[in-house]
Amino acid sequence: MIRHIDVLIRRIAEEENEKKKAEIRALRYQINPHFLYNTLNSIRWMAKLQRTEEVANAISTLVQLLEASLERSGPIVRLGEELQMLEKYMIIQQYRYHNGITLNIHCPPGMENITLPRMLLQPIVENSIFHGIAPKENKGRIEVSVRTHGDDAVIVIEDDGIGMARDKLPHLLAGHGGKRASGMTRIGLFHVHQTLQLYYGAPYGVKVDSEVGRGTRVELVFPMKPSKGDIYVPSAARG
Repeated sequence: MIRHIDVLIRRIAEEENEKKKAEIRALRYQINPHFLYNTLNSIRWMAKLQRTEEVANAISTLVQLLEASLERSGPIVRLGEELQMLEKYMIIQQYRYHNGITLNIHCPPGMENITLPRMLLQPIVENSIFHGIAPKENKGRIEVSVRTHGDDAVIVIEDDGIGMARDKLPHLLAGHGGKRASGMTRIGLFHVHQTLQLYYGAPYGVKVDSEVGRGTRVELVFPMKPSKGDIYVPSAARG
């Protein structure tokens, strides 16, 4: 009987893992088309201005970004790879905004080797650009910093954009059930938050702080344990 119960527990855990993987894929399918749309729109804008060389460079960079998003090496990547992808993404946006947006990355030595789910940082930086910095029509700055807190990794993405009213913050991570808060801003943050929770459990995820006229701060928290690409299963469900 004990053996049968153990098999049943493992089967339930495996089914839950598959369900969570499907949920993560669904979340990614929501965010990837928006990323591609915004990037192609930036390139189209440059093409209209006949900035031929910049268009060619931007398309080349886009190809590299799309290759990175195909998950050929699996859904889990080194933080260093994610940061490199951010830098490539910013090449396109700097062409569009005439180098008016600066990305500064602060990652202590060794931290680039920690792992996390793929493409979690780009949607947040994209939000910072399109919903934070672009509307203010002058130069802006995005700061990405990495640090540890006990056994956890903390990544902070902060911009000096227009910010948002505090009464909108509780709805940003609510998914489709919450009040709409700037459309794709909500979907992007919800995607990142849900992905972290599906992989690592409820204690982890995203925190958002913002103030009108003073920018937005997004904090990602997740464990620094090595990952083999498996979904996190709470200890109570482990065999």
